[in-house]
Amino acid sequence: MGYRFIKTGDECMRTTMVTFDTEGFVKPVAPEYDKDYRHEQILVQFAEIMDSEDNPIELSEVRTDDNKTYQLSVQQVKYLYNKIMKLNPKARQEICRRIQYSSGFSEMMQLLLNNKI
Repeated sequence: MGYRFIKTGDECMRTTMVTFDTEGFVKPVAPEYDKDYRHEQILVQFAEIMDSEDNPIELSEVRTDDNKTYQLSVQQVKYLYNKIMKLNPKARQEICRRIQYSSGFSEMMQLLLNNKI
């Protein structure tokens, strides 16, 4: 098996890391730390919202693993995403783990918005 980068999707081209099995079938590789999540990782949802900017229907909803939904504007998502991505990898992973649930999402988003992280 080897790693290759391919582009998927029609309108919104997203680069995805995949592996190929011995028969040539593609198997997407999920990050190690998100295997237990019920919904897409929050950063992935943020990326989808940012990708939807200027589309006829912009996405604005983020869903946590405990099925709570939050409405965020594209500008809010860009700000939060950029703040999270500036963190060192270990801190970013911890934030991502915490914001996957509503209790951590509310707390971490408030800290990020108040520049306390």
